Amino acid sequence: MKTLYLYITLLTLSVSSCSDKTKSEYSDYAEAEDSELFDRGWLPLIIPKSSEQIRVNNDLDSNTSTGSFVYGNYDLKEFIGHLKRAPKLDIDSHEAHTYKNWIFHLHVAKLRCKYSLAK
Repeated sequence: MKTLYLYITLLTLSVSSCSDKTKSEYSDYAEAEDSELFDRGWLPLIIPKSSEQIRVNNDLDSNTSTGSFVYGNYDLKEFIGHLKRAPKLDIDSHEAHTYKNWIFHLHVAKLRCKYSLAK
């Protein structure tokens, strides 16, 4: 009987420890590109090439991605050129913009972007 309880406990632990959530950090655009972040669809190629401190949180079960990055001021105009302004989605001091099924919240003064992949 003890063996059965041990087996059930181990099985429960192994199933509960399986997670399809991942967190990754990349120092810059090139590192993210080398890791095939864009090819796998976890971030669109339109983000500025000057992007640094790229943080990615993926949930494979729900097919969602969230994260953030900082970018150079000289890339802002080109980046925004790909986006559609969505003021109803603004959060605090972050301007909301959309691109396909992505939402980008830009803090223009701090050159920082938070993003999410919308379902």
